[in-house]
Amino acid sequence: QQQIVDAAIAVFADKGYHQAKISDITDRAGVAKGTFYLYFKSKNDLFATLLNEFMDLIFISFFIPGAEKIASPRDIRDRFDRVTHLALMMLRMNRDLARIFLLEGGAWDPSFEKTVRQFYRELAAGAAANLRAWMDKGLLRPADPDAIALCVIGMIERLAMQWTAGIP
Repeated sequence: QQQIVDAAIAVFADKGYHQAKISDITDRAGVAKGTFYLYFKSKNDLFATLLNEFMDLIFISFFIPGAEKIASPRDIRDRFDRVTHLALMMLRMNRDLARIFLLEGGAWDPSFEKTVRQFYRELAAGAAANLRAWMDKGLLRPADPDAIALCVIGMIERLAMQWTAGIP
């Protein structure tokens, strides 16, 4: 199964979702089409698997343990540095998967678009909850935590989009 997933990442990154065929994936993986169907119902099913895998990686990098233990503004800054470093490292280690997600994640199918929108809502809500808690502790000036969460996510996403597109 992992052979097929790895091949799909390379094919989708190279050809794009619409242009990629199951035969391209199976040829690259060195398996028969029947083997593909043992693990996945369709190209959409495989793509959904890739999206979910990537979203899990993002959540792991964004929501490292310890947010509730933050006790100073310096702790917040250190945490932002760690989260940004982890997120960008994860993107570098999974460049093709990041490219697929960022450039095509919700673009082709309404169900993918719904999944990606829900992912961003959950990511922003989690980040905003942390910011709100830190504001309540007096560690951050009062502001709109939802807007700040979207700004932070947007900055990291923009860096990732430029990086995956090969723009310095």
